[in-house]
Amino acid sequence: MTMVGENGKEDYTEDGTVDLKGRPVLRSNTGRWRACSFIVGNMQQPLVSLIAILKLIMYVNSGL
Repeated sequence: MTMVGENGKEDYTEDGTVDLKGRPVLRSNTGRWRACSFIVGNMQQPLVSLIAILKLIMYVNSGL
């Protein structure tokens, strides 16, 4: 079930990905930059939390 789009590329993913209902997934609706921002956000959040905790520890140990 491959459909060729206007630019000559296939519209569906070729790795067998399906949505929740088992239908093939369109390339235009998956991943790319939308997924990239989610991944980068999830990688950045623990780092920011770690830096905040380390700064708090340094502040507490600096001799209140």
